[in-house]
Formats: sequence, structure tokens, C-alpha cells
Amino acid sequence: MLYEYIINNYVPNEVILASELKACGKSDAAIRRELKKLTDAGKIRRYDQGIYYLPKMTIFGVEAAPNSNAIVEKKYLKANDEYIGYISGIGLANSLGLTTQAAAVIEIVSNKATRDYRETKLGQIGIILRKPKVLITTENAKVLQFLDLIKDINTYLEISVAETRQILLNYMQTVGLSFAMLKPYFKYYPSRIYQNLYEMGLMDCVYA
Repeated sequence: MLYEYIINNYVPNEVILASELKACGKSDAAIRRELKKLTDAGKIRRYDQGIYYLPKMTIFGVEAAPNSNAIVEKKYLKANDEYIGYISGIGLANSLGLTTQAAAVIEIVSNKATRDYRETKLGQIGIILRKPKVLITTENAKVLQFLDLIKDINTYLEISVAETRQILLNYMQTVGLSFAMLKPYFKYYPSRIYQNLYEMGLMDCVYA
């Protein structure tokens, strides 16, 4: 039974993608039918199309839903513990302290995107989904994310160039980015990537 497969492979409140359940050996049509039956019976919960989870009660006696970050990660950012996407845009800039602007939607670049730009939703989470310039892997995800940030850096900045430079250098050190890792991907970006690196005082570092 599909339910036995689910309870043996997932813990309560863990995000379950319908596409993952093919591993149980059933056809897509059979999986869809059983998911509906399990949802109607209250054994699993449907978060959004193709996204489910086993219900879990909190210590306060209230049923919990998966964390929105976990849902986004499972749907667009990782597959089999390998990166297939990353957060971009204002959300990334805000998290690094480059801007106080709050993102109304989450901007995501993912291998799952089939178009250069698409607006969608996961439950109540607004998402802008973009197709990557090159296939995203665990090895290059942070590189591409950083270069996306540099490409549009002047759109976000609310602090000085000196502060920005230090934040960017600290970030690169934290996530293990070297400038040598960036160079092979410059060709996928517009020429302003060089100008922005220069204006941020990073060009000497890139070619050091």
C-alpha cells in the first residue's frame, strides 16, 4: 500500500512530493488515486498540488504544517540532497544585510523552471521562478547565486560600497567561495558584471 510506503519513508510534517512516490512502484494514476483517498481519510494532508505531509500534533494540541522554507527547499532547491536551485533577488540581499527591503515574493532560480520568468504560488507563498543560465549543481549553486547578486547589486544597495565589499568578502569566506571558482561562469552574465565587481572594489580580488 502507498500509505505503508509513506509512513516507512517519511516522518510526520516532512514534505512529500507526489513525484517522489514513483519509487513505490505504482503508476502515476494509481498514486494520484491513493493520495486522494488518503487525504479524504485524513491520513495525510495536502499542502498544494503534488505536495503532501503526514499530520503532526504540537505540544499545544494544534496540528502543525511543514515550515515554508522546507517546502520551498524540497520543491525547488534540492533533490536527493543535491542542489538544483537557489534563492535570489531581494530576499538574498536582505539576508546578507545589503538592504532593508523585504521581499513580497521569493525569487528562485531552479533547474525545475522551464521558462526565463514565471510567477507562481506554493500555498500562500508567492514565488518568482527563473530558469538558470547553466545547469545548477551542488558544486556551482553558490557561485551562480553570488554572481546573480553581483549582476543586480546596485538595485539593492542601501549601504556604502566599503560596507558592501566587506559583507561580500565575508560571505564568500563563510560559504567557501574562491574567486577562481567565479571566473568560468562570467561568460554567462552580461558585461556589467565586470563593472559591478570594479565598483564594489572586488576586481583586484578576482584577478589576484
